[in-house]
Amino acid sequence: MDVDRRALLKGLAAGLAGAVAVPARAGAHPLAAARRQQDAAPRWGVQLYTVRSQISADPAGTLKRIAAIGYRELEVMQATLPVVAPIAAELGLAIVSVHLDGPTARGEGFEAFLPEAKRLGIRDLVVPFVAPAERPADRAGFEAMAARLAAMARTASAAGLRLAYHNHAFEFGRDRDGTAWIDVLMKGTADARMLLQLDVFWATVAGADPVAVLRRYAGRVASLHLKDKDPHAATGLDESAVPPAAFVEVGSGAIDFPAVLAAARAAGVRHFFVEQDHTSGDPVASLAKSYAYLSRSR
Repeated sequence: MDVDRRALLKGLAAGLAGAVAVPARAGAHPLAAARRQQDAAPRWGVQLYTVRSQISADPAGTLKRIAAIGYRELEVMQATLPVVAPIAAELGLAIVSVHLDGPTARGEGFEAFLPEAKRLGIRDLVVPFVAPAERPADRAGFEAMAARLAAMARTASAAGLRLAYHNHAFEFGRDRDGTAWIDVLMKGTADARMLLQLDVFWATVAGADPVAVLRRYAGRVASLHLKDKDPHAATGLDESAVPPAAFVEVGSGAIDFPAVLAAARAAGVRHFFVEQDHTSGDPVASLAKSYAYLSRSR
């Protein structure tokens, strides 16, 4: 997700507050059963940030279009769960992952959210973004951040859930001795078994090789974010400098997706979420294009 994520979420949550949702059914949530029935093959999913405007305007219609493409899993933003979850249940779409909102991702109300996540059948809780002003600047800062994440991961594990961290580009910056900050975070959370949600686009933008990251952290990658990078896009650690045109559909750009998907399966990754931060036209049409490519890549 890009640096405007928090502002967009506030507006999206406000818009959804007045939306009409499909009534939730009593008892255990149907999504819990849907998740348990997953097979070993990848079931391509969508990170709903891709359709943030459409979800705000027409949540049921948007999710119906996504289901019609063939997607079966969703990753949802926490603020949208009250509206999205019951509609997803009616459509047979499993919400397997949630991107936590800003306060929850910092640990505020995190433990209180766990029962709701379990009720909805959600397995993975993802820290999705660290605002530029909150990002550590040195090893001590990244080690302190790792300690906080480790504490949250242990809390989640005690409840039968998993905590994952979603990378952008800055985590691939390096200390003076060459150590990548992402490695500091992963080392500091290893005992707590915090997982990584690898965004292959941002890793590539940072100049890293997503295949190498997958091999390095095999067994600790909860899921992938899939989007492709325009071949002419520059590399760098500042996400705000990446233009919208750099985001292209899976299979349409410079990322070697056959190698990435093979490495992901070898690393034990089961969940793959298409996310287009920006699209040149209809975001659902963009999702359909990525799905067509992925369906040929099984």
